[in-house]
Amino acid sequence: MRKLLIAAVLALLAGPAMAQVNFQTSVKGYHYFHKTGATMQAHDEAVKNCVRLVNGLWLDSGDSGGLVVSVLDGMHTSMAVPANIEHCMVAFGWEVMQIDDARGQALAAGSREARHDALAQWVGSPTPEGRMARRFVNDLTDPETIWNGRSWGSDKPSLSVTSQAPFNERPAPFTVPKFPNSAYPPQPLNARQVAALPADASVIVVRATLAEAKGFRTMVFNRAGPDGYQPAWADGQPAAFRFSTPPLMSNRDKTYVFRVPPGKWRFAGLSSAYGFTSFCYGAPAFEVKSGEAVFAGTFSAGYQGQLVPNLDLAPMTTALKDAPGLLARLKPATWVNGSWERCSGAYAYAFEIPGAPFEDGYTGGSRALATATAP
Repeated sequence: MRKLLIAAVLALLAGPAMAQVNFQTSVKGYHYFHKTGATMQAHDEAVKNCVRLVNGLWLDSGDSGGLVVSVLDGMHTSMAVPANIEHCMVAFGWEVMQIDDARGQALAAGSREARHDALAQWVGSPTPEGRMARRFVNDLTDPETIWNGRSWGSDKPSLSVTSQAPFNERPAPFTVPKFPNSAYPPQPLNARQVAALPADASVIVVRATLAEAKGFRTMVFNRAGPDGYQPAWADGQPAAFRFSTPPLMSNRDKTYVFRVPPGKWRFAGLSSAYGFTSFCYGAPAFEVKSGEAVFAGTFSAGYQGQLVPNLDLAPMTTALKDAPGLLARLKPATWVNGSWERCSGAYAYAFEIPGAPFEDGYTGGSRALATATAP
């Protein structure tokens, strides 16, 4: 199963050579957004939508309802706006085309209208101007992707953004509900608590391993709210938890057990001291029904295909040997890609589990690429 998943990841990554993805900055040089077959109107609407989404980033650590915010989130979010607009466009299926400096300088020095007219000939063309510098390739499965750290700004703004006439760049107003004390994220249960779990407790079990030094990751899971905007914790129950791959010089294999409310649980993003990287544009998720015990998988990092959960239950035989009741009712998660929510944190993007189905209506990520390249 794991070999098949990794093969699927490698197949998705195949294609034109592109530079290492760095979430802190946008593609260097002069560039614009392209999607084969798109109209200029569709391009402009997509750019404006992403500008509004990025300007509406909610400074949150991903699991606290805004109570725990990395200081760096606030310090560098404004510097990361050009990069986050690019992440948004790429997550929705647009490619980043890089053009030569001479042509880019001429367009940048000219009028906005002239830039808009020039881009209108390129944004939907099957043979666009320039070279493709970036598109969605499920970048976070690549350990070389730089997904966190402080943004110091970008080299040059996108020509797609600077070609837009003035518009309202703010998102629709949204009032964050007051975070209830009863909704604080749960801590992983200790061995005694696991052994004493009631037979009807709703439980998520995860296992984390570390492949190599650069593979340290903190994963954040959250419970989906009723509509993507209203947070699930507004019902007064916990709606998130986090766990990490084991650090160096420690046990390289760790199992976490969380008692959770029933609902749809999302792999919401990655967290570090530098802030939260949210998978708000499309995250994998699974259902936990009342009384179910669900194994979300083994998560590893530091190699190609990282963060894709391995759903093999075999390691649980040892990990849960002192909790035979929990082990007997444990079942693997049924992951489905494409769950979205209001974006938060320092960076926003999408992540997919290769081979998993998609939610009805999801058109981002690899779904958008498949649509764009269909005959």
